[in-house]
Amino acid sequence: MARASHMPVVNIENWDMAAAASIDVDVGYHYNTWRHICVMIRDDLGTTIRRLGYKGSLSGSWFHDPLKGDTILTLERKIGGDFDSVDYDTAVFNRGFIRMAIVP
Repeated sequence: MARASHMPVVNIENWDMAAAASIDVDVGYHYNTWRHICVMIRDDLGTTIRRLGYKGSLSGSWFHDPLKGDTILTLERKIGGDFDSVDYDTAVFNRGFIRMAIVP
Protein backbone atom coordinates (compact mmCIF):
# COMPACT_ATOMS: atom_id res chain seq x y z
CA MET A 1 0.00 0.00 0.00
CA ALA A 2 1.37 3.39 -0.99
CA ARG A 3 1.74 6.04 1.69
CA ALA A 4 0.32 9.49 1.10
CA SER A 5 2.75 12.38 0.84
CA HIS A 6 2.32 16.05 1.55
CA MET A 7 4.15 19.06 0.15
CA PRO A 8 5.17 21.63 2.76
CA VAL A 9 6.72 24.94 1.74
CA VAL A 10 9.57 26.29 3.87
CA ASN A 11 10.85 29.88 3.73
CA ILE A 12 14.58 30.23 3.11
CA GLU A 13 14.56 33.51 5.08
CA ASN A 14 17.57 35.88 5.07
CA TRP A 15 20.37 35.08 2.66
CA ASP A 16 22.72 37.68 1.21
CA MET A 17 23.92 35.50 -1.64
CA ALA A 18 26.76 37.87 -2.57
CA ALA A 19 28.24 37.68 0.94
CA ALA A 20 27.62 33.99 1.70
CA ALA A 21 27.97 31.23 -0.87
CA SER A 22 25.85 28.81 1.19
CA ILE A 23 23.22 28.67 3.89
CA ASP A 24 21.83 25.91 6.10
CA VAL A 25 18.03 25.75 6.38
CA ASP A 26 16.24 23.66 8.99
CA VAL A 27 13.28 22.32 7.01
CA GLY A 28 11.79 20.55 10.03
CA TYR A 29 11.52 17.11 8.41
CA HIS A 30 13.94 14.20 8.74
CA TYR A 31 15.94 13.58 5.56
CA ASN A 32 14.63 10.00 5.34
CA THR A 33 11.19 11.42 4.51
CA TRP A 34 12.34 13.70 1.66
CA ARG A 35 11.17 12.51 -1.75
CA HIS A 36 11.43 15.62 -3.93
CA ILE A 37 12.89 19.08 -3.31
CA CYS A 38 12.51 22.23 -5.38
CA VAL A 39 14.31 25.40 -4.27
CA MET A 40 13.02 28.71 -5.68
CA ILE A 41 15.23 31.81 -5.40
CA ARG A 42 13.92 35.39 -5.65
CA ASP A 43 15.99 38.39 -6.71
CA ASP A 44 16.14 41.47 -4.45
CA LEU A 45 13.22 43.16 -6.22
CA GLY A 46 11.08 40.03 -6.11
CA THR A 47 10.55 40.26 -9.86
CA THR A 48 12.52 37.19 -10.93
CA ILE A 49 12.11 33.72 -9.47
CA ARG A 50 14.45 30.94 -10.57
CA ARG A 51 15.03 27.40 -9.43
CA LEU A 52 18.33 26.77 -7.69
CA GLY A 53 20.09 24.40 -10.06
CA TYR A 54 18.08 25.51 -13.11
CA LYS A 55 21.26 25.82 -15.14
CA GLY A 56 23.20 23.13 -13.39
CA SER A 57 26.68 24.26 -12.51
CA LEU A 58 25.98 27.91 -13.37
CA SER A 59 23.52 28.59 -10.58
CA GLY A 60 23.96 26.34 -7.57
CA SER A 61 22.73 23.25 -5.84
CA TRP A 62 21.31 21.85 -2.63
CA PHE A 63 22.47 18.89 -0.56
CA HIS A 64 22.10 17.20 2.81
CA ASP A 65 25.10 16.70 5.07
CA PRO A 66 24.19 14.29 7.93
CA LEU A 67 26.92 15.84 10.10
CA LYS A 68 24.94 19.11 10.21
CA GLY A 69 21.71 17.50 11.44
CA ASP A 70 18.90 15.27 10.26
CA THR A 71 16.62 18.14 9.20
CA ILE A 72 19.19 20.50 7.65
CA LEU A 73 19.24 21.24 3.92
CA THR A 74 22.27 23.18 2.66
CA LEU A 75 21.73 25.58 -0.25
CA GLU A 76 24.77 26.68 -2.21
CA ARG A 77 25.24 29.19 -5.00
CA LYS A 78 28.13 28.76 -7.40
CA ILE A 79 30.90 31.35 -7.18
CA GLY A 80 30.76 33.42 -10.35
CA GLY A 81 27.37 31.94 -11.21
CA ASP A 82 24.02 33.54 -11.90
CA PHE A 83 23.20 34.18 -8.22
CA ASP A 84 26.63 35.67 -7.42
CA SER A 85 25.40 39.16 -8.23
CA VAL A 86 24.27 42.46 -6.71
CA ASP A 87 20.73 41.40 -7.70
CA TYR A 88 20.86 38.89 -4.81
CA ASP A 89 22.67 40.83 -2.07
CA THR A 90 19.90 42.10 0.22
CA ALA A 91 20.54 40.66 3.67
CA VAL A 92 17.14 41.06 5.38
CA PHE A 93 14.84 39.42 2.87
CA ASN A 94 13.09 36.09 2.40
CA ARG A 95 15.29 34.83 -0.41
CA GLY A 96 12.78 32.25 -1.54
CA PHE A 97 11.08 28.97 -0.81
CA ILE A 98 11.77 25.26 -0.54
CA ARG A 99 8.94 23.02 -1.70
CA MET A 100 9.27 19.42 -0.58
CA ALA A 101 7.42 16.18 -1.13
CA ILE A 102 7.44 14.42 2.23
CA VAL A 103 6.39 10.85 3.03
CA PRO A 104 5.63 10.63 6.76
